[in-house]
Amino acid sequence: MDNKHTKNDRISENANDGNSHEHDKNTYYLNSFSHLSEKDMTAIYRDCQYNERAIKEILTLISQDGIIGFDFFRVTKSYDFNYVGSTAPDELKAYFRLGFWQLDALYGTLNQEAYRIIDYSEFPQQQHAKQNFDEYLTLVTERLYADYKDVLLFNTTKASFNLCSFKKKAQYFQRLRSTMNLIYKRIHIQQLLTPSAEDINRLRAQNTPQLEQPRLALIQALYNLTEGELMHLKTIAAGGSAKDIARQSGRSYRYIQNIILELIEKLQLINKDELETIAQIIMTYED
Repeated sequence: MDNKHTKNDRISENANDGNSHEHDKNTYYLNSFSHLSEKDMTAIYRDCQYNERAIKEILTLISQDGIIGFDFFRVTKSYDFNYVGSTAPDELKAYFRLGFWQLDALYGTLNQEAYRIIDYSEFPQQQHAKQNFDEYLTLVTERLYADYKDVLLFNTTKASFNLCSFKKKAQYFQRLRSTMNLIYKRIHIQQLLTPSAEDINRLRAQNTPQLEQPRLALIQALYNLTEGELMHLKTIAAGGSAKDIARQSGRSYRYIQNIILELIEKLQLINKDELETIAQIIMTYED
């Protein structure tokens, strides 16, 4: 972690390097994620109880626009982790039991300050879930450091998120980033959790799982963009004009102007300047 976080952030006061966990008195060795006991769940929620007041304050701040909860994980290179969040125990237990932890951002790798939208209904395990995961979306940000990474997840409903404008959705991710900073200041972590040897071996064998779809494909699906529209946005992001798009596509200038107006309407924007800015953001997801 950079010097600013190391010196000032409360959550870092009890952070340990990857070589000292075996001797940490606060380390708890979990059973297999597929068979977590009540004792395991008590250990997982120990930091939640310790930080109960701070968690409630954070929830009050973030829950004004359809955010219904959050989860914060600190994950080390050796697969140990800390947890603080507001997810109900039965849902968190199902998350581990069904293997979602192998597929989402928890043990995957994103880029520094990266963002992701996860739809758990796309995972094959969802068909076996008793909890209704298919109603929800999870917004994720991650920060990578030398020996560990921090992952923050916002949980919201699809109905709420899909009704938002592009600008509103961008505000969600800004709130993710700001909430991560707040967690660093308000949350103390003490309980280190070590997965079972079985789960660690499974992770090593998988060689860090990734989502099946590239991030740009997820954005394309989120905004219902055609391949042609995506190509036009790529040109716009690079500073290309309607005339440039017309020349590249072999279409008339008037036709491309209408396409641009349709894109502005589809993305709920005001003008072409906003479209250029949004196009630049969207194309940052290109792998």
